[in-house]
Amino acid sequence: MKRELDKAYMKKIKYITICFVILYGIYATVSNLAIVVDTVTGFFARILSMLSPLIYGIIIAYLLFPLVRFFEHQIGHIRFGKKKEVITFSPEKKKITRLISIFLATSVVISAVTFLCYSTFVMVGGTFGNFSLEELTKNLSSYFTDFSRQVESIDGMLEEYGISTTMAEQFGGITSTVTGALQGILNSIINSFAGIGQVLGNIFFGMVFAGSILFNQEYFAKIGDNLLRLSVKDKTRKSIKDIAMDINDVILGFIRGKILDLTLLSIFTSLTLIAIDFDFAILNGLFAGYTNIIPYLGTWIGIIPAVIIGLVTGGVKEAIFVGIYIVAVQQVYIVVVSPKIQGKSIGIHPFFTLLAVVILGSIKGLTGMIFAIPIAGIINVFIKRWVAYRKESLGVELNDLRTPRQIKEEEKERKKNV
Repeated sequence: MKRELDKAYMKKIKYITICFVILYGIYATVSNLAIVVDTVTGFFARILSMLSPLIYGIIIAYLLFPLVRFFEHQIGHIRFGKKKEVITFSPEKKKITRLISIFLATSVVISAVTFLCYSTFVMVGGTFGNFSLEELTKNLSSYFTDFSRQVESIDGMLEEYGISTTMAEQFGGITSTVTGALQGILNSIINSFAGIGQVLGNIFFGMVFAGSILFNQEYFAKIGDNLLRLSVKDKTRKSIKDIAMDINDVILGFIRGKILDLTLLSIFTSLTLIAIDFDFAILNGLFAGYTNIIPYLGTWIGIIPAVIIGLVTGGVKEAIFVGIYIVAVQQVYIVVVSPKIQGKSIGIHPFFTLLAVVILGSIKGLTGMIFAIPIAGIINVFIKRWVAYRKESLGVELNDLRTPRQIKEEEKERKKNV
């Protein structure tokens, strides 16, 4: 009896001690919350820094996968001979086919990037071939001097009519503010160059990881499937795989839609620049178009080369004109065409794509704007599954939100797949 009492007493002491330790841990965490958050954030930041080449590799492999699959499919369906029979590859030859496909996909991407960089170099070299910094400085000084005189004359006229104003001082304040902002941007650009070496190193090792992932994609897919088999039941595993496939379709659809959207915008911008006979219209149009991968801000980044060229070749007035011209042209396209393309690519209404950009932009700024549309598409996947579940459980009929054109296209696609 005594031993039983001792055991019960010791059990209570153990529980009390554990509760005291937990409460003290919570108190210490709350009391030093800032330190704990900094420590945890620093730990995960360090882990992410160490794994950054692998993360780059996963991202690169995911982006290259559709192109690799395309080349692999094309090579696998090469026909030879009079009967044009399809070649059947052995496992060893399939490996060679995949290696060739990875090489071709990587070559296409590197060639495109190299072409854009070389084109930019040619554009800058052609523009600044006869460039004189001294002449540009004199022109800018003369322009601002004339503008200041005009402001002072307007200021004097207003004072004659009894209107007190300080336009010249305000203009000087605005000029100082703009100069300070430009200096801050320049300093940020200079500081960003310090990390370029590390980024290039991460990209290089990332491409190595990407090649390995693409070459051994079935192996890694089996590892993922085995982890699911060990973690969840078969029904849950099937649901997770279906959701993952739907999310994959959304992201790939977003990438395809974004590439199409930016390409059309680049062509549209290039044609409008050709219409006004602007120097290097196509290259400037391509740059101004593809920088719109960053919503809203991309337009202002994209006009920089054109503004510089206008400033060098035609002066301040032409630089201001071409900048406003490109912004106006692109805004028309972005408002009228872009939401339809991007919304269609991920299967959501243009209204909700715009709403997603506004909401996530206000929450996470530039990063939120960039990833707003794919995040909205992923949320839409879960909403559709929830709606289907509730519809089945309640046994209700819902209104068909598809347009007649969408119904016709889906029916055509279904017949094609059958």
